[in-house]
Amino acid sequence: MRRLVANPGMRFDVTRRDPTTVMAALKQDITATEQGRNSGVIALTYANADPERARRVLDEVTREYVHQNVARTSAEAASRLKFVTEQLPNVREELAKAQAALNQFQTRTQTLDVAVQNRALLDRTIALDAGIQQLRIQMTEVANRFTPSHPTYQTLQRQIEQFQGERAALQGQIRDLPDTQQGLFRLNRDVEVTNQTYANLLDQAQQLNIARASAVGNARVIDPAAVNLNSPAWPKPLPVLAAGTALGAVLMIAFVLMRQLFRRGVEDPVDIELLGLPVYASIPFSEKGRELTQRTGGRRRERRQRLLALSAPSDLAMEALRTLRTSLHFARMKTRNNLLMISAPSPGVGKTFVCANLAVTIAQTGQRVLLIDADMRRGTLHDAVGVRWEGGLSDLILGRIELEDAIRRVAGADNLSFISRGAVPSNPSELLMHENFTALLKNVAHDYDIVLIDTPPVLAVTDAAVIGQHAGTCLLVVRWGLNQQREIALAKQRLEQNGVEVKGAIFNGVEKRGAGQYAYTYYEYLPAPRTAGSR
Repeated sequence: MRRLVANPGMRFDVTRRDPTTVMAALKQDITATEQGRNSGVIALTYANADPERARRVLDEVTREYVHQNVARTSAEAASRLKFVTEQLPNVREELAKAQAALNQFQTRTQTLDVAVQNRALLDRTIALDAGIQQLRIQMTEVANRFTPSHPTYQTLQRQIEQFQGERAALQGQIRDLPDTQQGLFRLNRDVEVTNQTYANLLDQAQQLNIARASAVGNARVIDPAAVNLNSPAWPKPLPVLAAGTALGAVLMIAFVLMRQLFRRGVEDPVDIELLGLPVYASIPFSEKGRELTQRTGGRRRERRQRLLALSAPSDLAMEALRTLRTSLHFARMKTRNNLLMISAPSPGVGKTFVCANLAVTIAQTGQRVLLIDADMRRGTLHDAVGVRWEGGLSDLILGRIELEDAIRRVAGADNLSFISRGAVPSNPSELLMHENFTALLKNVAHDYDIVLIDTPPVLAVTDAAVIGQHAGTCLLVVRWGLNQQREIALAKQRLEQNGVEVKGAIFNGVEKRGAGQYAYTYYEYLPAPRTAGSR
């Protein structure tokens, strides 16, 4: 398009595309198929959102194809005519030389013509030589288009060899003639052969001139390009709907299978119970609890509690912890002491969250509770209860402080006391095996109704196995979607190898992914609001 017609004020965005890119796209989009085997009928198909554009493109392609076919036929005729025209002067010159040589011979020998008995032999020889000359001209023309291994070239070569063999047979008869007859025979033959060749070239030149002027290709347009606006080629509603449904089903199944294949951990309490661990409680994921855990104090020395049991007692996670409190109340009746150890297979499962808030819920029933942070490597219970880590368990075992100085009251939670981890020692496992730690547990077991001990992860260090030797109850905290089944089994096996019996598991951080998972979570059940007339 070289011009645009528009009203004043109209604007156009003109984009110039690379011709190579456009041609490559057309080659990919236009489909050519033969209608029937060896029929020579080719159907072109071009799918485009603009039906008029698709029709114009196909019309242009077919028109250009027919034009090139005619041009190629005309070009072939012109090439052959050029070759014949170049050969005519040479043949004419050879004819003149042959006639002059014949005249000179006849004048010198006083002979007029070949004898009647030798005329048939001369005609046969002339026919063979003329045929050989004509075949050589054709071979030269074919050599411009094909290689010597082409079937056409090979056929011409075999015909020339055949004619040469017949001519060689005639040469024996010619050699039996007198010398004068042989010379006259040879010169007459040259004149006749050259004359026939010249006449053939003139005839071919005339024919090629006519063929070039009236060149007609062998390609025809049977049906012009057409579009059916009432039934577009694409999209087809029913096939698209069926294919989309099938593709969606396949992708959904593939997604579920891949998710099951690459899932990180257990998402069903049944997977834990298959390992022989009863699930004491399934604690739903608490957004409020996550916010409290990630909260940082505004000042360096400011210590703020991060206990969900005090900040949001009606949270669903707290209802689950109260269920756990009830289960532990009846389970502890069959244990050898009131020491409760809570551990986990790996870090990051929410073990500290469970310990701190479970201790608060038990203390709210009036029982005297002591919470001990026995993770002297990376313990963070002091951040949850809002105190400092100094003067804790490690210092108490080493005899640096007295028990009365290590025990701290937790603000807002009556009946709850806390011992922090203390300074990080170089040998935590050895300290836990010290007799001072054993004496400490015996003393606090008599002074409190229940002692909760937060331990390091089982698979990380051996501290939990040492502490488990003293505890009457041992529970594992398992994180939803994080801990794998074999990881839980390995933690249980490691504790049992050291003589520690794991009573059960706490399924923490359960997320609701569907209606079926309500069985493992808790419904919110708040008190009904009071009306104006109620008392």
